[in-house]
Amino acid sequence: MKVVRKIFIICGFAIIVAPMLFCVFWSFFFFPDDYAITQREARIASPLISEKIDVDLLQRIPQMRVFGNASSLVIEGLLNKIKQQRVLIKQEAYTYGKNAHLHVRIGTGHQGIWVDERSAILLPMGTSVYFDIEIKKGARAEFAGLSTLASGNLAVVLKSGKKFTVIEELYLDEYKQKFTAQDAVLRFINRKYPRATDDIGWKIFTIHLSKYEGRRIQLGFMNKGNSAIAIANPRIFIPAKQRRYNVIYIVFDGVSTRLWSMYNENSSLTPFMKQKAEEEFIVFDNMFALGDKTRISTVGLFCSIFPFLSRHGINRNYIPDNEIEHFYAAVRLGQFMPLPEFFRRNGYISRQFGNSGFTVQLLGTGVDYGFDASYEFSFNPYDTYGITTRFFNFLRENAGREFFVYLHYNTPHKPFYAPLRYYFKGVLNAPLASLWRPDFMGCIQYTDDVFKNLYEAFKTHGLLENSMIVVATDHGSGFDLSKFDAGFQYADYTRMMFMIYIPPRLRRELGITQKRVSPYISQLNIAPTLVE
Repeated sequence: MKVVRKIFIICGFAIIVAPMLFCVFWSFFFFPDDYAITQREARIASPLISEKIDVDLLQRIPQMRVFGNASSLVIEGLLNKIKQQRVLIKQEAYTYGKNAHLHVRIGTGHQGIWVDERSAILLPMGTSVYFDIEIKKGARAEFAGLSTLASGNLAVVLKSGKKFTVIEELYLDEYKQKFTAQDAVLRFINRKYPRATDDIGWKIFTIHLSKYEGRRIQLGFMNKGNSAIAIANPRIFIPAKQRRYNVIYIVFDGVSTRLWSMYNENSSLTPFMKQKAEEEFIVFDNMFALGDKTRISTVGLFCSIFPFLSRHGINRNYIPDNEIEHFYAAVRLGQFMPLPEFFRRNGYISRQFGNSGFTVQLLGTGVDYGFDASYEFSFNPYDTYGITTRFFNFLRENAGREFFVYLHYNTPHKPFYAPLRYYFKGVLNAPLASLWRPDFMGCIQYTDDVFKNLYEAFKTHGLLENSMIVVATDHGSGFDLSKFDAGFQYADYTRMMFMIYIPPRLRRELGITQKRVSPYISQLNIAPTLVE
């Protein structure tokens, strides 16, 4: 009997202690609660300097002058050398014609952790490129630099007639890819978000050009070092008294509409989103995706065409190169235009932050939709925090400019990681649904606080006055115990949560008064409406 009693005591002790140890492990080592951290970051403001893009130099690649040996053969050799250094690089998808071979997309980081991909000019050693521009009042050049094979020296040069003036001499450390496939393995101890706050490798430069105001000059970039240098998104910004509306598109992956509080009064999982939906957003009750998978949905969202026309919106995670090239060729021929590329060509910063893997062709599952830069975060458990903190950094630098930004959160998607307290809140606020998927309910509850901090950042940076904000899912889901084994509910998988914030001034101009839209609508309508 004593032995049996000891066994019962030990088992009872284990039953009590084991959950406590698990809670300590999850909260302090594996997935610390990031709500307070992102809330603080959301409230960090920066001086709002109202600017717009005057010249996007990447759009002038066919007209730029090239000096030195920058032939297609040289660039091909450089691409191969850079790839051997485990740096992600490929040629730009939508550029063709003269000098197109110099236009590349290059990404730092590692697949499976994060990839910071940017559209850039690849400048071989000993070469230079020049652009004819007219300098306007308050003009300043901004670009990101990356030296790939060794440390680099870059000169920003002004040429007027036969006279050359070096404006700035810039030094770039050699970028070395420190991550390997072994780093893409999830660790048991993940405290302090080391991946989410890692150095991205790119160095940002700003060159003031005000003293050349009113002059037509040639602005040049001269590679004076022993390394290939990538010059990403070189642009000339000028002050702007008026700006066009920004567009912010936020997607949470794969949640049924019945689980959102603004669609179901019996759901208490997303109370903040429900409050804002009722106060400030227009809610669409019957917005439908083109299919039940993210890839199919992004085709409708970004291209407003059916997947069988794009040739890549299909239910698989590998797309043959010839299918991808068919898509790019159709864009070059003007058959359709992806939304991010449209905004970029029309003078917007076009940026993506996400972990869907479908908007970056450098990833094996991705297609290039034309963002000027993409930050693709895929290392759990930092993906949610990583996306948010990078987006907040972007806002501190660009809130006073015209931009189109797409954020894609896998927050409510597998592996269903969230800070521990949200699992308890999910069970309390959706007890019946939690019988089926308690982890899923916790992640939806977490999503409400993720959005709360996003909204806090919108207020901090004054974006509620000049931005259209879409909050949506890419498709629905079928996690519902009451319908288990009741057949395939396709509508559950394709009906999207969709609501849009329109600034008060624009609402008045358009005469918009409704709060809910009940007619059945396809996501094919979204891109043309935002563009209009």
